[in-house]
Amino acid sequence: MRNVLIEQHARINAMLAVKPLFHKGCNLGKGFTSTLKYHCFTPPFWPFMTASQRRRTALAGIAARLFVVVSIVSLSFTSVVLAAADNVAEPVARSLAGNPTCTPKQTAQGVHVVVAFTSSTACDWNVPAGVTSIDYLVVAGGGGGASRAGGGGGAGGFLTANNRSVSGVSALTISAGAGGAGGAIGQRAGSTGSASSVTGSGFTTISAVGGGGGGNPVYAGGNGGSGGGAGGLNAVTGTSNTVGTGTAGQGNNGGSGRSANCAGSTTKWCAGGGGGANAVGGSAVLNGAAGSGGAGKSVSWITSSVATALSIGHESAGVVYFAGGGGGGIDLGGTAGAGGVGGGGAGSIGDTASGFDARSNTGGGGGGSGYNNNALPGDAGGGDGANGVVVIRYSAVPTTCTGTSSTSRTAMSLLHSQRCKQTAHGQCLLVCHQ
Repeated sequence: MRNVLIEQHARINAMLAVKPLFHKGCNLGKGFTSTLKYHCFTPPFWPFMTASQRRRTALAGIAARLFVVVSIVSLSFTSVVLAAADNVAEPVARSLAGNPTCTPKQTAQGVHVVVAFTSSTACDWNVPAGVTSIDYLVVAGGGGGASRAGGGGGAGGFLTANNRSVSGVSALTISAGAGGAGGAIGQRAGSTGSASSVTGSGFTTISAVGGGGGGNPVYAGGNGGSGGGAGGLNAVTGTSNTVGTGTAGQGNNGGSGRSANCAGSTTKWCAGGGGGANAVGGSAVLNGAAGSGGAGKSVSWITSSVATALSIGHESAGVVYFAGGGGGGIDLGGTAGAGGVGGGGAGSIGDTASGFDARSNTGGGGGGSGYNNNALPGDAGGGDGANGVVVIRYSAVPTTCTGTSSTSRTAMSLLHSQRCKQTAHGQCLLVCHQ
């Protein structure tokens, strides 16, 4: 403050063509008004001035005092306003579309950024400035496996494409579907998984269908992105109950089961596997094996390193898969169905273990449980389907990254400016400079 007053007063003196009334050695501390009057004058002193010098000095003194008063009032008002602004509660982070802002995991991949969304709660992702197209993978939640020689759950619907335009789109609303619950103890069907979707103003909706739940001798396999596997139906004919049907372009049908003629130590019932994104669920066979889950699919740009960084997918032999079907359950003495590559859960044998849950963040189907006719309740429940996932990749080099501002939050940094600087992930970062 002292230096500001001295420099301003020097300008006033220069305009009035008189010597400075005070210099940089002046003590402008407490009571600086009296200090100005008695301690900061430089020769000639008042008694020795001419009338003209006295008039000019008096005018300079009045101007200096007016400047001091105006400066104090201005800075005080600024401090009050800024203090009031600092006391305002921070709002909940919201996107341009009004929903809670997404907080996805992300990783760099050469000149691209890959982001993964795994929450079933809808959120908004603000499209980074300059991004005009995206590559995407959308996988719905997988279906749950059924209990008591139950079929495996079908995988969630699988959709992918490259270079989808987002030109003019400010935000996308994203939801990754939850997996369906496994069938409860006591011969219950698995639940269907939830859909995954990407929507936005000016953007054609992408929606993957949840996987169908596994069936058993009482309940048919559920329809979905991929269909749930079926259980045996008739002990006399050994026929299968109805398999679940998959959605065209997203998945496949579930596999069929057998009853009374599938090798085992008691009832000899076994179930089919749930359908996967790349293959129909396996059917139970006469040699004592339940059907395995159908295989899932991979996406070329989701590599092992990307999947590891984002905690998504199921890696097998260096390739990352999604949307595998769940394996079928079987009676004591038989072989349970394996989970399909892409996160599908395996089926179980007898009643000592439930069907296995699908792998998280894959959209895989849950495994069906086995059966033991010599014990109650005879089964241990089906495995849960996995939650779905939405993965987006975009170029890290935006076409535009410009903009300036001159705002500040403190009274002593009113001259700070901001400029737009491109970051490694293609977003614009405002950085303050003096």
